[in-house]
Amino acid sequence: RLELLRQRIADASPEQLLKRGYSITLKDGKPVSRLSELSEGDRLTTRFLDGTAQSDVVGLSPSPLKKFTS
Repeated sequence: RLELLRQRIADASPEQLLKRGYSITLKDGKPVSRLSELSEGDRLTTRFLDGTAQSDVVGLSPSPLKKFTS
């Protein structure tokens, strides 16, 4: 059971998520998880498995599919 827990923790590491094709978006060095954390003009850093990219927010569009609440 301990080995299974160890593997689950390892699978959830940021590096493993990047290997699966996900990226991590950062604003001021902190992860961004909600659109409401962003404003037009913000500078973002996106981490990929093989490097990073810088971008500026030029527009924001809430998802029409689902409304999330806190």
